Amino acid sequence: MKKTFYAYYRPSEKEFDKIWKDSLLIPDTNVLLNLYRYSITTSNELFNVFEKFSNRLWLPHQVAFEYQQNRLSVISKQTKSYNEVREILTKNETNLKSNLDSYRNHPLLNVQKICEKVHTTFTHIQDDIDKLEREHPDLIKRDNIRDKITLLFDDKIGKKFDDNKTKQLIIDANARYTSKIPPGYEDANEKDGIKKYGDLILWYQIIEKAKNDQKSVILITDEKKDDWWWKFNGEIVGPRPELIEEFVSKTENWFYMYKSDQFMNFAQEFFKQKVNRKTIDEIREINKQDATESNIEKIFSKLENNKKLLGQRYLEKEKLSLELNEINSRIQYLLNINDLVQEHDDMEHSLFLKNDLNRAMQTKFELSSKLTDIDKNLEKLHVQIELDKRIRNKLEHVHKIDENNLD
Repeated sequence: MKKTFYAYYRPSEKEFDKIWKDSLLIPDTNVLLNLYRYSITTSNELFNVFEKFSNRLWLPHQVAFEYQQNRLSVISKQTKSYNEVREILTKNETNLKSNLDSYRNHPLLNVQKICEKVHTTFTHIQDDIDKLEREHPDLIKRDNIRDKITLLFDDKIGKKFDDNKTKQLIIDANARYTSKIPPGYEDANEKDGIKKYGDLILWYQIIEKAKNDQKSVILITDEKKDDWWWKFNGEIVGPRPELIEEFVSKTENWFYMYKSDQFMNFAQEFFKQKVNRKTIDEIREINKQDATESNIEKIFSKLENNKKLLGQRYLEKEKLSLELNEINSRIQYLLNINDLVQEHDDMEHSLFLKNDLNRAMQTKFELSSKLTDIDKNLEKLHVQIELDKRIRNKLEHVHKIDENNLD
C-alpha cells in the first residue's frame, strides 16, 4: 500500500533523517519577507539556523525576484505602522472621553480627573511610540537584512527561465489550472499577467534544480493556499500529495515542506541545539496574522468584484428593459396594422404581418427570460454581498483582538 500511495504517507523517522541530511533547503519569498516583520531576536535566530545549512541552501530565481520586488513595500508597511497606531490611540482616547462625559454629574465620580489620567496614560504611550519610531532602522537607506540575505545566498541563486521555457510554462499552466493541478491554480483569478504563474515558475525551477543536482528538496514556506497544502477540516496534513508525486516522478528524489515555525522546531532537533521558544511562538503568531489578513483581502477583493458585477448586471437590465419596451411598442404597432389589414381582407399582407408578429413575440419571450434571469442573479449578488460584508467585519474584529493580544 505505502509503496503505491507513498505521497499520502508521512515519511518515517529514518526517511526524515535522510531528507534532513542530504536535501537542498529552499526558503520561499514569504519567509524572506517575514524577516522584516519579526523582532530582531527572532530574525537573527532564523538567520543562525540558515547559516548552519549554508552549504545546502539554494534560492530559485523566482523567489529572489519576488523578494526584490516586494521588499520596499514590506519595509514601508512597517514604518507606516507607527502613524496607524497613533491614529488608533487618538481615536480611542476621544471615544473614551466622549463616553465618560455622560457621567460628569455623578456625585462621586470625578470624570475630569479620570480624563486627565487617561490623557496622561495615552501621552506616555505616544511618547513610547515616538521613541520606538526614532530607533527604527531606516532599512530603505541601509538594509542590514538584505545584506545578510545577499551574503547567505551568494552564488546560490538559480537562473531565470528563458522566453521559450516561459512560453511553454504558460501553456502548461493554463491546462493545469483548468484541471486544478497544484501549485498555482489559486492565483489564476487573483493575479494578473505573469504574476499568476509565479508559483508554477517557482515549482518548475525547484524541479529542474533537483533533477540536475540529483537532490531531494525541503521547501520552507509560510504559504497558506490550498494549492500547496493538503488540508483536512482546516488543519494541514502535509504537502499536497500531487506535488510529491510529480516531484518524485520527474526527479527520482523526495520533496517535503515546512512552515517556518515547524522548520525551526525540526532544526533544533537536527542540530541538538535549543531554539528560543519565544522565537517559534512569534513566527507562529505572525503567520496567524498573515492568514487573517489574507482572508480579509480575499473577502474585500470578492466584495469589490461582486459590486462591479452588480453594476454591470443593472446596466444589462436597463438595456434589456429598453429593448423590451421597444419590442412591446413594435408588437402593439403590428397588432394595430393587422386590425386594418383584417378590415380590408388583405390575406397576403395578413400572412406577412402574422410572421412578423410571431418573431416579435418570440423576441419578447427571450428578453423577458433574460430579465428574469438577471433579477435572480441580482438577488443572489445582493445576498452574497451582505454575507461577505458580515464575514469581513467579523474577520476584522477577530484580527483586531489578535493584534491586541499580541501587543
